[in-house]
Amino acid sequence: MTTNYKWEDLRRPWPWHRTLRWWLRHGVANTVDGWRWEATYCWQRMRRGWSDRHVWNLDVALAEFLAATLPQLRCPPSSGWPGDDPRFPEPEDWNAVVDEMAAGFARYASADRFGDREAYAEVDRSLELLRGCFPHLWD
Repeated sequence: MTTNYKWEDLRRPWPWHRTLRWWLRHGVANTVDGWRWEATYCWQRMRRGWSDRHVWNLDVALAEFLAATLPQLRCPPSSGWPGDDPRFPEPEDWNAVVDEMAAGFARYASADRFGDREAYAEVDRSLELLRGCFPHLWD
């Protein structure tokens, strides 16, 4: 079935009752459904420590976690640094590596990483540093 609209019909304002009907049908339903899923994810995080949403984007969830927690390993707030490792003779050396790892993971967790070769190179460098410093991730 085709409908022939006249120019005057297209310029006429949308009736308020159609907007209200659409909002009641779609807006409220989507909002309530969103609350239901948020409550489900909150329950999963309390019960298991992670939710299904984390598993869907595990790479981003891990990058966000590492970007937020790695700065806590900097020397002034933490209790020490791996001084027995020859790569980190001073606390400033350890802080520089921790900052570089955190910056790389933060850039990966951001939405502007798609197609950005520099971002991928930065993440590769952060993963390489993480692999080398993994036994030293303690406070």
